[in-house]
Amino acid sequence: MRPRTLTALAAAGLAVAAPVAVGIPNSVTSIGMVAVPGETLGTGSKTCTIKHHASCKGVTHHHADLRGRDLRGVHFEKAKMHHADFRQADLRGARFDGAKLRGADFSGARLKGAHFGPPKRAGKGTNQVQPGPSCYPNCQGADLRSANCTGAYLSSANFHGANLASTNFTYANLSGATLTLAYLGSANFTSANLTKAIVTSV
Repeated sequence: MRPRTLTALAAAGLAVAAPVAVGIPNSVTSIGMVAVPGETLGTGSKTCTIKHHASCKGVTHHHADLRGRDLRGVHFEKAKMHHADFRQADLRGARFDGAKLRGADFSGARLKGAHFGPPKRAGKGTNQVQPGPSCYPNCQGADLRSANCTGAYLSSANFHGANLASTNFTYANLSGATLTLAYLGSANFTSANLTKAIVTSV
Protein backbone atom coordinates (compact mmCIF):
# COMPACT_ATOMS: atom_id res chain seq x y z
CA MET A 1 0.00 0.00 0.00
CA ARG A 2 1.30 3.47 -0.88
CA PRO A 3 2.62 5.67 1.94
CA ARG A 4 0.23 8.32 3.10
CA THR A 5 -0.24 10.63 6.04
CA LEU A 6 -2.31 9.53 9.00
CA THR A 7 -4.39 12.68 8.88
CA ALA A 8 -6.83 10.98 6.54
CA LEU A 9 -7.23 8.11 8.95
CA ALA A 10 -7.92 10.47 11.81
CA ALA A 11 -10.57 12.23 9.76
CA ALA A 12 -12.35 9.00 8.85
CA GLY A 13 -14.66 9.03 11.83
CA LEU A 14 -12.49 7.40 14.48
CA ALA A 15 -13.99 7.22 17.96
CA VAL A 16 -13.16 9.83 20.56
CA ALA A 17 -11.81 8.31 23.74
CA ALA A 18 -13.36 9.31 27.03
CA PRO A 19 -11.22 11.45 29.34
CA VAL A 20 -9.09 9.47 31.74
CA ALA A 21 -8.62 10.62 35.30
CA VAL A 22 -4.97 10.61 36.31
CA GLY A 23 -3.80 10.24 39.86
CA ILE A 24 -0.62 9.43 41.72
CA PRO A 25 -1.19 6.38 43.93
CA ASN A 26 0.51 5.59 47.20
CA SER A 27 1.12 2.00 46.20
CA VAL A 28 1.44 -0.31 43.23
CA THR A 29 -1.39 -2.79 43.37
CA SER A 30 -2.25 -6.06 41.71
CA ILE A 31 -4.42 -9.04 42.54
CA GLY A 32 -2.75 -10.81 45.41
CA MET A 33 0.10 -8.32 45.71
CA VAL A 34 0.82 -4.81 46.95
CA ALA A 35 4.12 -3.08 46.18
CA VAL A 36 5.47 0.37 46.97
CA PRO A 37 8.51 2.17 45.56
CA GLY A 38 11.66 0.32 46.62
CA GLU A 39 9.78 -2.95 47.05
CA THR A 40 9.14 -5.73 44.58
CA LEU A 41 7.23 -6.02 41.34
CA GLY A 42 6.19 -9.42 40.05
CA THR A 43 3.70 -12.11 40.97
CA GLY A 44 5.69 -15.22 40.02
CA SER A 45 9.13 -16.62 40.69
CA LYS A 46 10.76 -13.59 39.04
CA THR A 47 10.57 -10.28 40.89
CA CYS A 48 12.43 -6.98 40.83
CA THR A 49 12.88 -3.93 43.01
CA ILE A 50 11.21 -0.74 41.77
CA LYS A 51 14.02 1.77 41.23
CA HIS A 52 16.03 3.47 38.47
CA HIS A 53 17.58 1.06 35.93
CA ALA A 54 16.14 -1.97 37.73
CA SER A 55 16.17 -5.31 35.95
CA CYS A 56 12.57 -6.49 35.72
CA LYS A 57 13.20 -8.83 32.80
CA GLY A 58 10.66 -11.59 32.47
CA VAL A 59 8.48 -10.57 35.40
CA THR A 60 4.76 -11.32 35.32
CA HIS A 61 2.52 -8.69 36.88
CA HIS A 62 -0.82 -8.00 35.21
CA HIS A 63 -2.83 -4.88 36.14
CA ALA A 64 0.22 -3.34 37.86
CA ASP A 65 -0.45 0.25 38.97
CA LEU A 66 2.69 2.25 38.16
CA ARG A 67 1.11 5.66 37.68
CA GLY A 68 3.50 8.57 37.99
CA ARG A 69 6.46 6.34 38.87
CA ASP A 70 10.04 7.25 38.01
CA LEU A 71 10.99 4.20 35.93
CA ARG A 72 13.86 5.66 33.95
CA GLY A 73 16.06 3.00 32.38
CA VAL A 74 14.12 0.06 33.86
CA HIS A 75 14.47 -3.19 31.90
CA PHE A 76 11.10 -4.83 31.24
CA GLU A 77 12.31 -7.12 28.45
CA LYS A 78 10.03 -10.15 27.95
CA ALA A 79 7.88 -9.08 30.90
CA LYS A 80 4.18 -9.97 30.92
CA MET A 81 2.33 -6.86 32.07
CA HIS A 82 -1.08 -6.88 30.45
CA HIS A 83 -3.26 -3.88 31.41
CA ALA A 84 -0.41 -2.27 33.35
CA ASP A 85 -1.06 1.37 34.28
CA PHE A 86 1.89 3.57 33.26
CA ARG A 87 -0.05 6.85 33.19
CA GLN A 88 2.21 9.88 33.73
CA ALA A 89 5.17 7.56 34.43
CA ASP A 90 8.72 8.59 33.52
CA LEU A 91 9.83 5.76 31.21
CA ARG A 92 12.70 7.54 29.50
CA GLY A 93 15.24 4.96 28.35
CA ALA A 94 13.13 2.03 29.59
CA ARG A 95 13.30 -1.22 27.61
CA PHE A 96 10.25 -3.30 26.74
CA ASP A 97 11.79 -5.52 24.05
CA GLY A 98 9.61 -8.62 23.70
CA ALA A 99 7.29 -7.53 26.53
CA LYS A 100 3.59 -8.44 26.47
CA LEU A 101 1.71 -5.19 27.09
CA ARG A 102 -1.79 -5.80 25.82
CA GLY A 103 -4.13 -3.13 27.16
CA ALA A 104 -1.34 -1.19 28.90
CA ASP A 105 -2.04 2.49 29.58
CA PHE A 106 0.72 4.96 28.65
CA SER A 107 -1.42 8.12 28.87
CA GLY A 108 0.85 11.13 29.34
CA ALA A 109 3.92 8.96 29.94
CA ARG A 110 7.40 10.28 29.16
CA LEU A 111 8.76 7.82 26.59
CA LYS A 112 11.84 9.47 25.12
CA GLY A 113 14.44 6.80 24.39
CA ALA A 114 12.12 3.92 25.32
CA HIS A 115 12.30 0.71 23.27
CA PHE A 116 9.26 -1.47 22.57
CA GLY A 117 10.65 -3.74 19.86
CA PRO A 118 10.48 -7.52 19.46
CA PRO A 119 12.83 -9.80 21.45
CA LYS A 120 16.42 -9.69 20.27
CA ARG A 121 17.80 -12.66 18.42
CA ALA A 122 21.42 -13.69 18.77
CA GLY A 123 23.72 -16.38 17.48
CA LYS A 124 25.02 -17.44 14.11
CA GLY A 125 22.52 -18.62 11.55
CA THR A 126 19.61 -16.63 12.99
CA ASN A 127 17.81 -13.70 11.43
CA GLN A 128 19.05 -10.65 13.23
CA VAL A 129 16.52 -7.99 14.19
CA GLN A 130 17.84 -4.87 12.56
CA PRO A 131 17.65 -1.65 14.56
CA GLY A 132 15.32 1.00 13.23
CA PRO A 133 16.33 4.56 12.43
CA SER A 134 17.28 6.76 15.33
CA CYS A 135 14.07 7.94 16.94
CA TYR A 136 12.32 8.23 20.29
CA PRO A 137 11.02 5.74 21.13
CA ASN A 138 11.91 2.70 19.02
CA CYS A 139 8.70 0.66 18.84
CA GLN A 140 9.67 -1.40 15.80
CA GLY A 141 7.70 -4.65 15.77
CA ALA A 142 6.09 -3.91 19.14
CA ASP A 143 2.86 -5.58 20.24
CA LEU A 144 0.83 -2.69 21.64
CA ARG A 145 -2.67 -3.99 20.93
CA SER A 146 -5.29 -1.98 22.85
CA ALA A 147 -2.59 0.09 24.58
CA ASN A 148 -3.65 3.55 25.73
CA CYS A 149 -1.12 6.14 24.57
CA THR A 150 -3.40 9.14 25.11
CA GLY A 151 -1.30 12.31 25.22
CA ALA A 152 1.98 10.40 24.92
CA TYR A 153 4.97 12.16 23.34
CA LEU A 154 5.94 9.93 20.40
CA SER A 155 7.50 12.40 18.00
CA SER A 156 9.66 10.61 15.39
CA ALA A 157 8.82 7.23 16.91
CA ASN A 158 9.45 4.12 14.83
CA PHE A 159 6.42 1.80 14.72
CA HIS A 160 7.57 -0.17 11.67
CA GLY A 161 5.77 -3.52 11.61
CA ALA A 162 4.11 -2.89 14.98
CA ASN A 163 0.73 -4.32 15.96
CA LEU A 164 -1.32 -1.28 16.94
CA ALA A 165 -4.79 -2.80 16.73
CA SER A 166 -7.21 -0.72 18.85
CA THR A 167 -4.32 1.35 20.24
CA ASN A 168 -5.51 4.74 21.52
CA PHE A 169 -3.33 7.66 20.35
CA THR A 170 -5.84 10.39 21.23
CA TYR A 171 -3.99 13.73 21.64
CA ALA A 172 -0.63 11.94 21.22
CA ASN A 173 2.27 13.68 19.47
CA LEU A 174 3.14 11.46 16.50
CA SER A 175 4.80 14.14 14.39
CA GLY A 176 7.33 12.58 12.06
CA ALA A 177 6.48 9.06 13.23
CA THR A 178 7.07 6.06 10.98
CA LEU A 179 4.27 3.50 10.80
CA THR A 180 5.29 1.52 7.75
CA LEU A 181 3.75 -1.97 7.53
CA ALA A 182 2.01 -1.43 10.88
CA TYR A 183 -1.33 -3.06 11.67
CA LEU A 184 -3.76 -0.27 12.55
CA GLY A 185 -7.13 -2.01 12.82
CA SER A 186 -9.43 0.19 14.97
CA ALA A 187 -6.51 2.39 16.11
CA ASN A 188 -7.68 5.78 17.40
CA PHE A 189 -5.82 8.89 16.20
CA THR A 190 -8.41 11.47 17.28
CA SER A 191 -6.81 14.90 17.81
CA ALA A 192 -3.31 13.40 17.50
CA ASN A 193 -0.47 15.47 16.03
CA LEU A 194 0.31 13.61 12.79
CA THR A 195 2.47 16.19 11.05
CA LYS A 196 4.73 14.40 8.55
CA ALA A 197 3.77 10.98 9.93
CA ILE A 198 3.94 8.26 7.25
CA VAL A 199 2.21 4.89 7.17
CA THR A 200 1.80 1.85 4.97
CA SER A 201 -0.67 -0.37 6.81
CA VAL A 202 -1.24 -4.11 6.47
